[in-house]
This record gives sequence, structure tokens and C-alpha cells, in this order.
Amino acid sequence: MAEFDYRRTALLVITPDAVRRHLAGRVVARVLAAGFTVAAHRLWPAAPPGLDPFHRRNEPVARDARLRRTVEELFDLGPLLALAVQEGPGRPAEGVHRRLAELKGRGDPAWSAPGSIRKDLGSVNTVLNVVHSSDDAGDTAREAALFVEAGPGLPETGPAALHAAVRAAERGRPREDRGHDEVLGGVRARVLTAVRPGLPPELRERADRWYGQHGTAGLAGPAGGALLAGLLPPGHGIDGILAPPPPGSTPTGPVPEVETAALADLGVVLDPWEHLVLGTSRHYPPPAAAPPRTAAVPAPAPAPTT
Repeated sequence: MAEFDYRRTALLVITPDAVRRHLAGRVVARVLAAGFTVAAHRLWPAAPPGLDPFHRRNEPVARDARLRRTVEELFDLGPLLALAVQEGPGRPAEGVHRRLAELKGRGDPAWSAPGSIRKDLGSVNTVLNVVHSSDDAGDTAREAALFVEAGPGLPETGPAALHAAVRAAERGRPREDRGHDEVLGGVRARVLTAVRPGLPPELRERADRWYGQHGTAGLAGPAGGALLAGLLPPGHGIDGILAPPPPGSTPTGPVPEVETAALADLGVVLDPWEHLVLGTSRHYPPPAAAPPRTAAVPAPAPAPTT
């Protein structure tokens, strides 16, 4: 990619969470509809090698080993698509980074503007937020070396090759439709099923009645966590599943890892998407609701560069 002027070229990475959700084509369509062109692209079937410098420049990831493992887990989830993006005809070429950042949206999905990719395509949280883009020419030079210039052969060019890369990225992978609440409710439902045989008849009947009224969606809320807390034996070890940081909150202090071993002891095994959603949401809970349009936008907390 040395032939490109980095002042006029930005990097956009369609991250593995977006690919898993089959959003890559919609992201590309929005980029083109906004008047950008894709000068080159590269499909990575797995995480590119040598991402240590990328992670080290990300302050929250660099200082928290558990968060770094979670972000690495995101990149290990599956394919990603890296695009070298330029302004289309008739637009100031040097404005590509600023305008692409506006199209991308804020890192915290609660504060992304309507019309942005992250808002409209439904980021799960601040880590699983669909796309990453470089901030300026220096960032593009550093990150394009990892995501576009590296790899076998030359990066691909042209609309036909780009759309073929999108299809290849999503090929053979079922679309992932579960957000945070669907994941949490589903895991709690499996916990309820696992403990049900050992419950006294009256508790079993109470649990069945509650679930019949509220279902898996109800289990995702605080009442569902409280229900399970009253059914599990002491020392169950899944407190983080029963009472995770609530949506819209800002966790403080050490963030515990997802209790995969304790869940496995109960007969509940997380799939990679569930582990990733639960793990990232402990650091950056999903938004509670869109803030009022008249509200002042607070300064965002440092967020992982994804």
C-alpha cells in the first residue's frame, strides 16, 4: 500500500463480531453510499500476526491483562476485512479520517449518533462495536502495515473482488443474532435447567411457573438473576453471571473473568460468542438506552481500539 498517500487514505477494519453477525456487506454499502471509495482491501481468515503494537497503543488494553485477552479473543473469533478508504470525487481528500470517523460513530454505542454505522447496526458494547478506523495519517501508516500491507500477496482491489471477499468472510458461518441480553438469558436458562432436577418439588414448581411467565428474556434481567440466586447452592461460584454490571454502568475496580469453570461444574459450557459477549460486557456494559437528544454528551471513557 506504499503507493497511497496516508493523508488521503484511512483504514477501516470490519471486525470479527460484525462478520459473525453478517454485517460486513451492510458496512461496505454504507461506506460507498457516503461517497467514499475502497482503494484496496484484504480479507484475513484469522487474526493477522504481530498485533502486539496495535494492542500496546491502546491504553485500556495495555494496562489490563484480562481486557487484553478479551480483545485478542475478539480478533481470534474469525475473519475480518480491512479496507483502505479514500474520499470520492469532488470531496476534500484530506478530510477522509474525520468524515470516516463521523460515519463510524462514537466508540460507546450509547453515544453514537443516529445514522452512524455503530448506532444503526447495533454495537453490542464498546468492544464489540462493528468497525475500527484509524484516527489520522500516522495511525493509518502504522495500522495499514498490520492489516493491509502484511499478508500473502498484494491486497485486492475493485468492487467485484470486495463483494467476493464479503461473501467469503461470511461463508459457512451461521449469522449470529444474539445480543447481550439474549446471551445472558440463554446462559441463565441453561443454568436453571441444570439445577432443576436437584430442587425440592416446591422450588421446582416455583421456578417452572416463573419461567413460564417470563421466559428467557425475563431471565436476562435482575429478577432472573435473583431467581437463580435463590435456587443455587452456596458456593456456586457464578456471582458474575447472576449479577453482572448493569447496562449503562461504568464498572470500577478489578473486573473478574467469566466463571467458565464454575459454569462447567454445573454442566453449562459457553460457546465462543457467549464467552466474548459476557467477558467484554464486564469491562464495558451494553448501553441501557439512548440518551436524550438534548443531553450534554460527556467525555467518553478510554475505550479499546476496535
